[in-house]
Amino acid sequence: MRRRFGLAILFVVLIAPFLAAQAPKRIRVAPREKPRLGAAVTVIDLRNVFSDKKPPKRGPDQVVLPRMMMPGSSPNRALTGLSSGQLSEALVGAQIGPLATNVYAHFTPGQSYAPGKGYLFLASPVFVFPDHVEFQSVGHSADPSLADGPKVVLREPGSYTLDFLVEFTGAPPESNMGCYALIGYGIPQVHPVKVASGPQHIVLVFNMDQERAAAPDEARSVGIRCYQSPTGKTPWTLYLVDVTKN
Repeated sequence: MRRRFGLAILFVVLIAPFLAAQAPKRIRVAPREKPRLGAAVTVIDLRNVFSDKKPPKRGPDQVVLPRMMMPGSSPNRALTGLSSGQLSEALVGAQIGPLATNVYAHFTPGQSYAPGKGYLFLASPVFVFPDHVEFQSVGHSADPSLADGPKVVLREPGSYTLDFLVEFTGAPPESNMGCYALIGYGIPQVHPVKVASGPQHIVLVFNMDQERAAAPDEARSVGIRCYQSPTGKTPWTLYLVDVTKN
Protein backbone atom coordinates (compact mmCIF):
# COMPACT_ATOMS: atom_id res chain seq x y z
CA MET A 1 0.00 0.00 0.00
CA ARG A 2 2.77 2.37 0.96
CA ARG A 3 4.59 1.39 -2.23
CA ARG A 4 1.58 2.31 -4.38
CA PHE A 5 1.15 5.58 -2.52
CA GLY A 6 4.81 6.39 -3.07
CA LEU A 7 4.58 5.67 -6.79
CA ALA A 8 1.56 7.95 -7.06
CA ILE A 9 3.44 10.78 -5.41
CA LEU A 10 6.43 10.15 -7.70
CA PHE A 11 4.15 10.35 -10.74
CA VAL A 12 2.63 13.65 -9.62
CA VAL A 13 5.97 15.22 -8.74
CA LEU A 14 8.18 14.02 -11.61
CA ILE A 15 6.31 12.43 -14.48
CA ALA A 16 3.13 14.51 -14.72
CA PRO A 17 4.97 17.83 -15.35
CA PHE A 18 7.07 16.12 -18.02
CA LEU A 19 3.96 14.83 -19.84
CA ALA A 20 2.27 18.23 -19.58
CA ALA A 21 5.31 19.85 -21.20
CA GLN A 22 5.01 17.49 -24.15
CA ALA A 23 1.31 18.17 -24.74
CA PRO A 24 0.37 20.52 -27.63
CA LYS A 25 0.14 24.10 -26.44
CA ARG A 26 -2.76 26.41 -27.25
CA ILE A 27 -1.51 29.32 -29.28
CA ARG A 28 -3.19 32.66 -28.78
CA VAL A 29 -4.10 34.11 -32.17
CA ALA A 30 -4.34 37.88 -32.47
CA PRO A 31 -7.59 39.14 -34.06
CA ARG A 32 -7.28 39.99 -37.73
CA GLU A 33 -7.15 43.63 -38.61
CA LYS A 34 -9.68 44.99 -41.05
CA PRO A 35 -8.11 44.98 -44.54
CA ARG A 36 -6.99 48.47 -45.45
CA LEU A 37 -7.05 50.18 -48.84
CA GLY A 38 -3.82 49.11 -50.52
CA ALA A 39 -4.05 51.27 -53.62
CA ALA A 40 -3.00 54.92 -53.75
CA VAL A 41 -6.23 56.89 -54.24
CA THR A 42 -6.97 60.61 -54.56
CA VAL A 43 -10.67 61.55 -54.38
CA ILE A 44 -11.82 64.89 -55.85
CA ASP A 45 -15.36 66.10 -55.16
CA LEU A 46 -16.76 68.12 -58.07
CA ARG A 47 -20.45 67.88 -57.14
CA ASN A 48 -20.80 71.59 -56.34
CA VAL A 49 -18.64 73.04 -59.11
CA PHE A 50 -20.46 75.43 -61.44
CA SER A 51 -19.39 77.85 -64.15
CA ASP A 52 -21.03 79.99 -66.82
CA LYS A 53 -17.95 80.02 -69.05
CA LYS A 54 -18.91 79.34 -72.64
CA PRO A 55 -17.01 76.92 -74.90
CA PRO A 56 -14.85 78.47 -77.62
CA LYS A 57 -16.12 78.52 -81.18
CA ARG A 58 -14.55 75.85 -83.39
CA GLY A 59 -14.53 75.56 -87.14
CA PRO A 60 -16.01 72.41 -88.70
CA ASP A 61 -12.57 71.37 -89.96
CA GLN A 62 -10.91 71.47 -86.52
CA VAL A 63 -9.93 68.15 -84.99
CA VAL A 64 -11.33 67.83 -81.48
CA LEU A 65 -10.42 64.23 -80.65
CA PRO A 66 -6.80 63.57 -81.72
CA ARG A 67 -5.91 59.87 -81.55
CA MET A 68 -2.93 57.80 -82.69
CA MET A 69 -3.66 54.10 -82.33
CA MET A 70 -0.47 52.07 -82.51
CA PRO A 71 0.34 48.41 -81.98
CA GLY A 72 2.60 47.78 -79.09
CA SER A 73 3.61 47.49 -75.57
CA SER A 74 1.53 46.22 -72.68
CA PRO A 75 2.12 46.61 -68.95
CA ASN A 76 3.93 43.75 -67.24
CA ARG A 77 0.87 43.08 -65.05
CA ALA A 78 -2.88 43.07 -65.48
CA LEU A 79 -4.29 46.39 -64.30
CA THR A 80 -7.80 46.96 -63.00
CA GLY A 81 -9.81 49.77 -61.46
CA LEU A 82 -10.70 49.89 -57.79
CA SER A 83 -12.81 47.03 -56.49
CA SER A 84 -16.23 47.92 -55.10
CA GLY A 85 -14.89 47.57 -51.56
CA GLN A 86 -11.88 49.78 -52.24
CA LEU A 87 -14.01 52.43 -53.94
CA SER A 88 -16.50 52.42 -51.05
CA GLU A 89 -13.68 52.78 -48.54
CA ALA A 90 -12.15 55.68 -50.50
CA LEU A 91 -15.49 57.52 -50.80
CA VAL A 92 -16.34 57.05 -47.12
CA GLY A 93 -12.81 58.17 -46.18
CA ALA A 94 -13.34 61.34 -48.23
CA GLN A 95 -16.70 61.88 -46.46
CA ILE A 96 -18.58 61.46 -49.74
CA GLY A 97 -19.93 57.90 -49.69
CA PRO A 98 -21.68 55.67 -49.72
CA LEU A 99 -22.41 55.80 -53.44
CA ALA A 100 -22.94 53.11 -56.04
CA THR A 101 -19.75 51.13 -56.67
CA ASN A 102 -20.78 48.75 -59.48
CA VAL A 103 -19.08 49.58 -62.78
CA TYR A 104 -21.43 51.41 -65.16
CA ALA A 105 -18.93 51.88 -68.01
CA HIS A 106 -15.33 50.75 -68.57
CA PHE A 107 -13.04 52.69 -70.91
CA THR A 108 -9.53 52.05 -72.21
CA PRO A 109 -7.76 53.69 -75.16
CA GLY A 110 -8.65 50.65 -77.26
CA GLN A 111 -12.21 50.44 -75.91
CA SER A 112 -13.27 54.05 -75.79
CA TYR A 113 -17.03 53.76 -76.38
CA ALA A 114 -19.85 52.36 -74.25
CA PRO A 115 -23.00 52.33 -76.41
CA GLY A 116 -25.72 54.56 -75.01
CA LYS A 117 -23.56 55.59 -72.04
CA GLY A 118 -20.64 57.67 -73.29
CA TYR A 119 -17.05 57.65 -74.48
CA LEU A 120 -13.45 58.48 -73.61
CA PHE A 121 -11.48 60.97 -75.65
CA LEU A 122 -7.83 61.89 -75.42
CA ALA A 123 -6.62 65.46 -75.82
CA SER A 124 -3.10 65.86 -77.24
CA PRO A 125 -1.64 62.43 -76.46
CA VAL A 126 1.97 61.61 -77.31
CA PHE A 127 1.32 57.93 -78.08
CA VAL A 128 -1.86 55.85 -77.88
CA PHE A 129 -1.78 52.07 -77.54
CA PRO A 130 -4.80 49.78 -77.10
CA ASP A 131 -4.06 49.34 -73.39
CA HIS A 132 -2.52 52.67 -72.37
CA VAL A 133 -1.90 56.21 -73.53
CA GLU A 134 1.11 58.40 -72.85
CA PHE A 135 0.81 62.13 -72.19
CA GLN A 136 3.47 64.76 -71.67
CA SER A 137 1.97 67.63 -69.73
CA VAL A 138 3.08 71.19 -70.16
CA GLY A 139 3.26 73.51 -67.15
CA HIS A 140 0.26 74.91 -65.31
CA SER A 141 0.56 78.26 -67.10
CA ALA A 142 -1.06 76.76 -70.21
CA ASP A 143 -4.82 76.91 -70.67
CA PRO A 144 -5.97 73.66 -69.01
CA SER A 145 -9.12 73.44 -71.09
CA LEU A 146 -7.03 73.07 -74.25
CA ALA A 147 -4.13 71.02 -72.88
CA ASP A 148 -3.44 67.32 -72.79
CA GLY A 149 -5.32 64.72 -70.74
CA PRO A 150 -8.14 62.16 -70.80
CA LYS A 151 -11.76 63.26 -70.71
CA VAL A 152 -15.02 61.33 -70.50
CA VAL A 153 -18.37 62.34 -71.98
CA LEU A 154 -21.44 60.69 -70.42
CA ARG A 155 -24.95 60.64 -71.85
CA GLU A 156 -27.36 60.37 -68.92
CA PRO A 157 -28.10 62.57 -65.89
CA GLY A 158 -26.93 61.13 -62.60
CA SER A 159 -24.28 61.09 -59.89
CA TYR A 160 -21.02 59.63 -61.14
CA THR A 161 -17.62 58.54 -59.94
CA LEU A 162 -14.78 58.24 -62.45
CA ASP A 163 -11.77 56.15 -61.45
CA PHE A 164 -8.78 57.20 -63.59
CA LEU A 165 -5.95 54.66 -63.26
CA VAL A 166 -2.76 56.59 -64.02
CA GLU A 167 0.99 56.32 -63.50
CA PHE A 168 3.35 59.27 -63.17
CA THR A 169 6.30 57.72 -64.96
CA GLY A 170 8.26 60.99 -65.10
CA ALA A 171 8.07 61.86 -61.38
CA PRO A 172 9.83 60.18 -58.42
CA PRO A 173 7.68 58.47 -55.75
CA GLU A 174 6.54 60.69 -52.86
CA SER A 175 6.94 63.84 -54.97
CA ASN A 176 3.95 66.11 -55.60
CA MET A 177 1.96 66.56 -58.78
CA GLY A 178 -0.70 69.15 -59.49
CA CYS A 179 -3.80 67.88 -61.28
CA TYR A 180 -6.56 69.91 -62.85
CA ALA A 181 -10.04 68.42 -62.52
CA LEU A 182 -12.06 69.71 -65.47
CA ILE A 183 -15.78 69.88 -66.19
CA GLY A 184 -16.39 71.17 -69.70
CA TYR A 185 -14.90 74.63 -70.06
CA GLY A 186 -15.59 75.63 -66.47
CA ILE A 187 -13.03 76.90 -64.02
CA PRO A 188 -10.51 74.10 -63.38
CA GLN A 189 -10.09 72.77 -59.87
CA VAL A 190 -6.43 72.23 -58.91
CA HIS A 191 -5.62 69.40 -56.49
CA PRO A 192 -2.30 68.10 -55.13
CA VAL A 193 -1.57 64.42 -55.80
CA LYS A 194 1.19 62.45 -54.07
CA VAL A 195 3.11 60.27 -56.54
CA ALA A 196 2.98 56.55 -55.75
CA SER A 197 5.44 53.87 -56.80
CA GLY A 198 3.47 52.45 -59.71
CA PRO A 199 -0.12 52.94 -60.88
CA GLN A 200 -2.51 54.98 -58.73
CA HIS A 201 -6.11 56.18 -58.82
CA ILE A 202 -7.63 59.63 -59.22
CA VAL A 203 -11.36 59.47 -58.52
CA LEU A 204 -13.65 62.31 -59.63
CA VAL A 205 -17.15 62.58 -58.15
CA PHE A 206 -19.68 64.83 -59.89
CA ASN A 207 -23.37 65.32 -60.63
CA MET A 208 -24.83 65.85 -64.08
CA ASP A 209 -28.32 67.32 -64.22
CA GLN A 210 -30.76 67.32 -67.13
CA GLU A 211 -29.53 70.69 -68.44
CA ARG A 212 -25.87 69.64 -68.55
CA ALA A 213 -26.79 66.27 -70.05
CA ALA A 214 -28.42 68.12 -72.97
CA ALA A 215 -25.36 70.36 -73.57
CA PRO A 216 -22.80 69.76 -76.36
CA ASP A 217 -20.27 67.04 -75.64
CA GLU A 218 -17.37 69.40 -75.03
CA ALA A 219 -19.36 71.39 -72.47
CA ARG A 220 -20.09 68.32 -70.31
CA SER A 221 -16.84 66.40 -70.55
CA VAL A 222 -15.11 65.49 -67.28
CA GLY A 223 -11.39 64.82 -67.09
CA ILE A 224 -7.95 65.51 -65.68
CA ARG A 225 -4.60 66.91 -66.71
CA CYS A 226 -1.55 66.76 -64.47
CA TYR A 227 1.79 68.56 -64.24
CA GLN A 228 4.78 68.74 -61.90
CA SER A 229 6.80 71.76 -63.00
CA PRO A 230 5.43 75.19 -63.98
CA THR A 231 7.45 75.11 -67.19
CA GLY A 232 8.81 71.58 -67.73
CA LYS A 233 7.15 68.56 -69.31
CA THR A 234 6.06 65.62 -67.16
CA PRO A 235 5.45 62.23 -68.82
CA TRP A 236 2.51 60.27 -67.42
CA THR A 237 0.29 57.38 -68.45
CA LEU A 238 -3.42 56.56 -68.40
CA TYR A 239 -4.48 52.91 -68.38
CA LEU A 240 -8.26 52.94 -67.91
CA VAL A 241 -11.31 54.75 -66.56
CA ASP A 242 -14.06 52.94 -64.64
CA VAL A 243 -17.35 54.82 -64.20
CA THR A 244 -20.05 54.15 -61.62
CA LYS A 245 -23.49 55.80 -61.65
CA ASN A 246 -26.21 56.43 -59.06
